[in-house]
Amino acid sequence: MSAPGASGLKRWLEGRVESWREIDRLLAKPAKARDLDEARRLLAAYRSLGRDLALARREMPDARTTTALGALYGRLHAEINRPATSRWHGFVELYRQRVPRAMARLQRELGLVVALFFVSAFAGWVCVNFIPGTVELVLDPGAIALVQNGGLWTDDLHGVVPPSELSTSIMTNNIMVTIWAVLLGLFFGFGTLWIVILNGVLLGAVFAFTGRYGVADDLARFVIAHGIVEISVILIGGAIGLRLGLALARPGLLGRGEALREESNALFPILAVVIPALVVCGVIEGYISPDPDIGWLSRTLIGVGWMVIFVALLRGMHGVRLFDPRPDPVLDSDLPLAPQARVPAP
Repeated sequence: MSAPGASGLKRWLEGRVESWREIDRLLAKPAKARDLDEARRLLAAYRSLGRDLALARREMPDARTTTALGALYGRLHAEINRPATSRWHGFVELYRQRVPRAMARLQRELGLVVALFFVSAFAGWVCVNFIPGTVELVLDPGAIALVQNGGLWTDDLHGVVPPSELSTSIMTNNIMVTIWAVLLGLFFGFGTLWIVILNGVLLGAVFAFTGRYGVADDLARFVIAHGIVEISVILIGGAIGLRLGLALARPGLLGRGEALREESNALFPILAVVIPALVVCGVIEGYISPDPDIGWLSRTLIGVGWMVIFVALLRGMHGVRLFDPRPDPVLDSDLPLAPQARVPAP
């Protein structure tokens, strides 16, 4: 093909621009909203758009039109080669691929949050052991009086508060705490750190205080069935919030808005595991934890077993390692396009 002159190139552009706009319009529609004729037109446009892109790269490689054509071709290529999906396929992909990759992305922040939590718990334990009066900062006078008399604020839950009402109240509170741990990360991570420290100090202080009056074992007996997963979820929420805060504080070349959007899209699939997990924890805490007829062994088996299931869900129930920093092969691969160039899909 001989190179067109300036006037011929202009006529070519004017003749093709409407077809490009049509391709862009069809790609903007959701796949389910396209009819069969529109799908066929997209398939037919694939070869012609490839020829247009090759010609544009040869005749005007640095023009904005060429860049726009490359992006359009990338979108069309990705759409045509997109695997057929269904709701079930999307559900399976979420739990088997996106959640484990999000957890791998969260490795460093989760380690920091876990360490901070346990340091805070130890600090709370030390404070109450050496300065008992500091427990008034985390417990109300009624709870303090109960512990001093050898009881717990959880003793009257069974048979007094309906389990369904108790479960609903508990799961709502835990979900809100986790959501706040995530959202407070928008204050450059400082809000999330405050939530983690507060919960750590509270746990350490309460166990130190109940230990002074010989009822720490009773508290552990109440907590063991639901508390392992419950605390883990709050820490994961804190890790998500911390990473969002770091994206705002250190956005790199993307800019704060784009960096925050990227992290949110990558990490929010984890909520598909942790929110249902909190619902289960609420059911356990409402029906099992207050029941005095359920022994230590049963409670421990429930708590440990539920934690094993929870970790398996975060791992995707298959061989993907929980802390595997391997890149996402879809997000980090180049999209093969027309010869002489490789343009990533937008």
